[in-house]
Amino acid sequence: LIMGSGGGRGAKLRYSVAVQWLPIAAFFCFNLFSSLQSMRHIGVATFSVLRYLQPLFSVPLDYLIRGITTRVECVVLLVIVFVGSVMYGHYDLEYDGWGYGWALLHNASMTCYLILVKLKNSKLDISANEMSLYNNILSLPFLGFLAYFVGETTHDLTGPLRRDLNTQLIVGASCFGGFCVSITAFQAQKVLTPTSFITLNNVSKLPAIMVSTFIFDAKMSVLSAAGVTVSLGGGYAYALATTGQLSATNGIMIMGLGLPVVATLVS
Repeated sequence: LIMGSGGGRGAKLRYSVAVQWLPIAAFFCFNLFSSLQSMRHIGVATFSVLRYLQPLFSVPLDYLIRGITTRVECVVLLVIVFVGSVMYGHYDLEYDGWGYGWALLHNASMTCYLILVKLKNSKLDISANEMSLYNNILSLPFLGFLAYFVGETTHDLTGPLRRDLNTQLIVGASCFGGFCVSITAFQAQKVLTPTSFITLNNVSKLPAIMVSTFIFDAKMSVLSAAGVTVSLGGGYAYALATTGQLSATNGIMIMGLGLPVVATLVS
């Protein structure tokens, strides 16, 4: 898909670029590994809440590595987004030392990955498609090692694909979805800071929660609905703050719009 979309058409894999991109691919694979290891010990809700700590990792690391400072009001809004995620997931929060440890490693690794992508984007003259191409190709050796390490090579992973058409369609749709996510993510990272990308990426999952609530006719507690609203409002306020457009009027408007959202989710 990447080759056909233009990432590899007429473009050559350059050794010099591949060497510089190799650490990024290593971090990318560790992101996948650490998230799966974490969810072996804790539930999805707890892991999702802990992921909202990622922006608080990126603020100091971005300053240490790139010298980029974050305004105080932006840091406060990042904390508000995290508090909202705790309010939403409070019903299913659990503690496991290994799960929390892997989740925090995932946060640190993801932050380093995004900062490295930002650094290389400013040094390498390659498109988002080519970035995705390098990332996917260079990830294969690392993923092969991880598959051997966790024992996946002892299983017949192609068996279900040969027997079930639905599985083939699901895997195909997953590949296409992964392709779209990869290209759009690298394109977004070209114009956003690591902290902004992490924050907006996390907040973007909340509308999916709201939509699924209506589709499956699920009910939310007042606290969970308020948590979704707090995170969404905090994320929007953060986007305004990063561009210097946040004002008292905007803050009042966000709070005013939040009340009917909570009422709708609870009803």
